[in-house]
Amino acid sequence: MDNYRFSADFPRVFRFIVMMFFAVFPRLLLSPLLLRISSDLGISYDQASSFFLTSAVGFSLGLITSGFIACRLTHHYTIFSGALMTGISLFLLSTVNSFPLFHLFMGLLSYSNGLCHGSGFASVTRIVPDRFRTRALSFHEMGPNAAFILAPIFSALMAPVLGWRVVLCITGIAAFGAALFFLLSDKGPN
Repeated sequence: MDNYRFSADFPRVFRFIVMMFFAVFPRLLLSPLLLRISSDLGISYDQASSFFLTSAVGFSLGLITSGFIACRLTHHYTIFSGALMTGISLFLLSTVNSFPLFHLFMGLLSYSNGLCHGSGFASVTRIVPDRFRTRALSFHEMGPNAAFILAPIFSALMAPVLGWRVVLCITGIAAFGAALFFLLSDKGPN
């Protein structure tokens, strides 16, 4: 164990950084796109702000059930399923024209985002030895932090030119790519 080098396991940890990014980034797009979404759907800002409650409830349910799902699928496939459902949810959200359907798909998106968190932590802590877990988890948390910085920038640059629907669609394509990248990569610990 004295010869262990964290740099050798960093590529495995990097996969989880990417997945954590996509577990947070799509939900962070809601805030900067909310005015455009409410105008397009023909709803008031008060009604549109209820999407945040749906997002919080969906995410909480995803966190609560992720352990039960991982028990059946393994952590690797739970994270993959969450990323795949994120991509599907974003595509569905980009086509919605009704208030109730937007709530439904926002809940599905948030639920799928919640699936990744518990399995991500469990997997990262199993990849590296105990004395390097703090370092691995610190790197793991770069994904959400990057999402907090990049989501408003991405939205501000893309939404005025392409519209909120295309922003969600592009993010969905990226989530599919991340899910495929994760599925094809080393499965790591179960």
